[in-house]
Amino acid sequence: MQVKSSGILSLEKDKPNGKCRKWRLWANTAEEGRKFRRFTGTYSMARRALDDFVRELGAVIPNGDTLAAYAEARVEARAASGDISPNTIDKERRNVRAIARAPFAGMRMDEIGPADCRESLAWIKANPQRPNLVREEGLSNTTMRGIYRFVRQTFGQAVDDELLARNPMAKVKDPRDDSPEVEALPWRELERILDLLDKQPMSGYVMALYLIVCDALRRAESVAVLDAEVQASMFRVSQAVKEADGTVDDPKSEAGKRDMPVLPRLWGKVGEMRAWKRARGLADALPLACNYKGGVIRPQNLYRWWKRITVGTDFEDVGLHQIRHSNLSHVARRMSAYDLMRYAGWSSLEPTRTYIHDDYATLSRCYYEAFGMEGSDSIRLAA
Repeated sequence: MQVKSSGILSLEKDKPNGKCRKWRLWANTAEEGRKFRRFTGTYSMARRALDDFVRELGAVIPNGDTLAAYAEARVEARAASGDISPNTIDKERRNVRAIARAPFAGMRMDEIGPADCRESLAWIKANPQRPNLVREEGLSNTTMRGIYRFVRQTFGQAVDDELLARNPMAKVKDPRDDSPEVEALPWRELERILDLLDKQPMSGYVMALYLIVCDALRRAESVAVLDAEVQASMFRVSQAVKEADGTVDDPKSEAGKRDMPVLPRLWGKVGEMRAWKRARGLADALPLACNYKGGVIRPQNLYRWWKRITVGTDFEDVGLHQIRHSNLSHVARRMSAYDLMRYAGWSSLEPTRTYIHDDYATLSRCYYEAFGMEGSDSIRLAA
């Protein structure tokens, strides 16, 4: 787009430029006439903002695609590639449906600016598709963060495809994360969960929950552990059951393939599970925690079973992820960050910060142990 002339207009005409803080930037374009932008700041800042404004207008690449159409085409192309997991594609399709209802959905991509993005994303938050399943204030910020990032990535792809010169979401901040902090249950509470499981009739559901409690497996991993890969001292996590269709595939990431230790109580339950399988003619079933036909248990069915058996118990509001979180928090103070990363099946050290909770008593004990002293020694030295 060719910019023929540009300038700055004061919106506080009763003030000299040195005192004015509100401005209207303008630029005359050969194709679309005069364009405007409001700016707040000093005059010198407004001059720099005008230069940015002119550069942006001069770099716009005309693109008639609407945001909704481009986003949908992008997701379907990613789905057809086979490189993206079905879970990710399902989430992206939900995001497409969310933005397709918003004000900017039908706009040309080259006409959408940061303000349009903020307005439409705020509209999505306040107008959920299923209001009866959402809290009063609309979608959570956690959900919205996913939509913000999806929109930003969609515009980013258009820039990479040279359909746009700039990403209007580059200057739009994600909403603050409002996810409630997960409470880490102490190990004695996890042992009480094992006691609860011991009261249930033996099944693959009980076995899968044992694996989650004792080794912090993800639910999709717990139902995919191969019987042949479980020994008295260790077992191998090598696959996971997909939430979307129940098929077996690789774990969440390459780091998810890992060897895990076996507690004596877990090994005893493995023996019970194998006896249960033999009694039903399922000894050859590949999954350790198989269903009643010898096949895999769907992760969401494991979740439903857990919710059903905990109704009316102390664990009615405890989720499977909270159990995994609790186990990780328990071992975190006794492992290096690198070992914790391997144990949890993470691809980086970043998540370890979530599980190493502030605990001065543990920090103090570890400090003195590092110098070969007990806590009582430190009191003696202080005296």
